[in-house]
Amino acid sequence: MTAAIETIDIGPKQLDTAPETSGFIIASPELLAVQLFVANALELPITPDKMKFEDIREAYKLIHNHCSEWQDDIYPGIVSLATHIYDYGTSAEVIYDDLKDLAIKISTSKSVSLDSPEVQNFYALVDDLIATAKDYEQKAIDVSNKVSKFNEYCKADDKRLDELFAIYKTQLENPSPLVKELLSQKKAQEIRLQEAMDEYHHCVVVAATTPTYAWIPFAGWIAGGVVAGVYADRAVKAKKKAEDAAQQIADLSARIAVEDRLRLDMEKAKEGVENTDKKLEAALEALGTIKSAWIAIAEDLTNLRKRLDIAGNKEKLKIASTYIKDAGARWGKLAVKADQYRMRAYANFLPKTA
Repeated sequence: MTAAIETIDIGPKQLDTAPETSGFIIASPELLAVQLFVANALELPITPDKMKFEDIREAYKLIHNHCSEWQDDIYPGIVSLATHIYDYGTSAEVIYDDLKDLAIKISTSKSVSLDSPEVQNFYALVDDLIATAKDYEQKAIDVSNKVSKFNEYCKADDKRLDELFAIYKTQLENPSPLVKELLSQKKAQEIRLQEAMDEYHHCVVVAATTPTYAWIPFAGWIAGGVVAGVYADRAVKAKKKAEDAAQQIADLSARIAVEDRLRLDMEKAKEGVENTDKKLEAALEALGTIKSAWIAIAEDLTNLRKRLDIAGNKEKLKIASTYIKDAGARWGKLAVKADQYRMRAYANFLPKTA
C-alpha cells in the first residue's frame, strides 16, 4: 500500500545509523585494521635481493597486487560514498526548502494545474533527487562488489600462505644458530636493563629521601649529605647502564629482524590476511545499508511524485511541507558528519611504498 504524502520520510534513513564509537556509518575500527594490514602488506619483500625463495616471493607479489588495488581504487571508492552523502546532504538542505515552498504554494493556490510552473518545478526537483539517489545506489553496489572481490583474494592468499608455512615449517619453527645466539644476547640485555632500572629507582629514592643534615649510623657515623651524594652518583651510573642495555636491545632486535626476515615477514602476512574476512564484514554490512538506504530514498521520492494529485491531495501536500523541512535539516546534519569522516579518512593510512 502506497504511503500517504504526509507519512513519507525523505530524510537520510539508515544512512544516519552509525556505530556508537564512530559517529558515521562507514567509519569502523575494522576498516582501519584493514588499511593498516594493507600498508604492512605493501612492505613485504618481492624482489630476489630481499626474498630468495621464489614461491614465497610470488605469493607476496599477489598480496601486493591485491593490496595495491585496495589502496588505489577500493578504499578511495569507499571514501567516495561519504562524499555522495555529503553532496546529497548539502544539496538536500537547500532543495528541500524549495520543495517545501512549492508544496505550500501548490496546496494553497486556488487554481493550479499539473502543467503549472510550480508543479513542473516540483517534479523537476524531485526527479533530480531520484536520479541522484539511484546513481549513488549503483555506486554503492559497485564498491561493495569490489570489497567482496578483495575479500575473496585475501582468502586465497591465506590458503596459499598456509601451504607455504607447511613447506617451510622446519625453517620457520627452528631459528638458525645465529638467530638463537642473538635471541640469547637480547634476553641477557633485557635482564640487564631490568636490573639497572631497579637499581636506578632505588638509588633515586634513597638520594631524594636522605636528609642532608642527619648522621647515618652504619659503617661508622656518615653524614646524610654524603649518603645522598653517593646514591645520586649511583643513580646516574645505573641510568647510563639502563640506557646502554636499551640500545643493545634495539641493535640486537634490528639484527634479528634481518636474519629472521623469512619468519617475521610470513607471520606478519599470515596474521594480516587470515582475519581480513571478519574485518571486512563490518564494511560490507555498512555498504549494504548504504545501498538499501538509497533504494528506499528513491522509492519514497517516487511515491511523493506520484501522489501529487492536485485535485485530491492539496491538504496532504500542505502537511507534507513540514516533513520535507524536517528531512532537509536532518540531511544537513548528516552532511557535516560525512564531511568530517572524509577529512580524517586517510589520517592513519600509510602511503604506498616505492
